[in-house]
Amino acid sequence: MIARRVRDVALVREMLEQRARIAAERQVAEDKASGRFHRLPPETLAVFDPHRPPSTLRLGTERPGHLPMPPVPAGSLTLFVGERGLGKSSYLRDLARKSGKDMRHVHLEVPPCPPADWVERLPDRLAQESTGAAPLFITIDDIQRLITPAIGGLAALDRLIGQARHSCEEGHAWAFAISDAAWRFLQRARSERILFDAIHTLPVWTADELRALIERRSTQAGIAPDFSAMVDDGVFEFGEDVSVTERRKRGYFERLAEHVGGNPAIALDYWRRSLFVEAVTGTVTVRTFDTPPTESLAALPMPALFVLRVLLQMDFADKAAIHASTDLSDMQISDALRRLERMGAVTQIPPGYQIALNWWTTVARLLARQNLIVRETR
Repeated sequence: MIARRVRDVALVREMLEQRARIAAERQVAEDKASGRFHRLPPETLAVFDPHRPPSTLRLGTERPGHLPMPPVPAGSLTLFVGERGLGKSSYLRDLARKSGKDMRHVHLEVPPCPPADWVERLPDRLAQESTGAAPLFITIDDIQRLITPAIGGLAALDRLIGQARHSCEEGHAWAFAISDAAWRFLQRARSERILFDAIHTLPVWTADELRALIERRSTQAGIAPDFSAMVDDGVFEFGEDVSVTERRKRGYFERLAEHVGGNPAIALDYWRRSLFVEAVTGTVTVRTFDTPPTESLAALPMPALFVLRVLLQMDFADKAAIHASTDLSDMQISDALRRLERMGAVTQIPPGYQIALNWWTTVARLLARQNLIVRETR
């Protein structure tokens, strides 16, 4: 009986969510046609920049997911794993401020499409930073950009790990950040080796944590968005008396958290896409966010899906890296990139290409359904 009631509740919730999605799509189309709404000023939208670091240091269980800062002992290599936009860069920054009290901190970021000798130049850079007797605490962000998902594609990363291990004899500590997709590839390719002394996976954020982040940013921007026009009015509540506005807010943030998979950067990107100024009243209002059309992705030919998989795993990739990873011809790669750029799924950021942030979750889910990547279900 209990199981039947649970199924009934799940069915009702699914029906309501489906109805909300249909209504949301209709509202997006009507808003675009009406001309009643326009975007907020750029300086206001800048407050919601998905890659803006937090203004305060967070060290304990107040962090989203309640993951405290782990110790990083001298002479060790620690890896932090998380999807794009989950906060790896902010985590490394906070970790350095906590763990680097008796060490000199050096932060590096692997650039997009790094030069072939990037790892080889690293010892010279560290020698310039090591000016005293204190050991170094070295954080390196985005090491997935050193990995090409192809035969021999781990050579640069292997050289980096070798250098780090050698420097550990001098008491230096290393912390790396890598994307989840690249880490899964690395696990399969180097399953027999222990590359890191400790591995930590960053948790996804809950709907309440995403809502708190967005409300903090809204306060910093000096706006109080109006939810009264939302048609996506929400979650199916039992035994709780909430106002219509609160129900609409909960519905919006639960749908947002579900769509972005608990990813704060993507949530902020969709939030700023949901904010409009009503032309007549000047009120900042929340409209349902526009999600990428899944039908256009599902209709893509296999070469385009292979290109998307490379971009997902490497974060950035140029045509040479895509060719090495897929063995597609130059014409196939160019055609796929043109198609993906025209859709808006991929953006060219010289010297390479990257999946657009608002398409990232949709692309990742499609590739997982096609068994082209391994990804936790969210």
